[in-house]
Amino acid sequence: MISSRLFLVSILLWLIAVVLYFPAEYPILFKDERVLLLTAHPDDESMFFAPTIQALTFDRVVHSLCLSTGDADGLGDIRKEELGRSLDVLGVHPTNRALVDHPCVSSH
Repeated sequence: MISSRLFLVSILLWLIAVVLYFPAEYPILFKDERVLLLTAHPDDESMFFAPTIQALTFDRVVHSLCLSTGDADGLGDIRKEELGRSLDVLGVHPTNRALVDHPCVSSH
């Protein structure tokens, strides 16, 4: 039991080292120059992914797909605008953004 945990931890540490320290030496891991950020509603991008998005926009094209307006309190239009401003700050180009307000993911 302990040896299997040790093995898993060592594999995890190796993967972290590869991703953080050796990206140029492992180009297959970083082959694509496009990234899709999929979020459930506005503010998820800033609350959970802001540092990652900023790092990715440095050398990749980031696309954003948000699945709802977050209109729980009738603030959907305001939250759409906030999402746009947030993505501006994070470096996601306006042509690489989509917001789908589908009823199956809507909060009302």
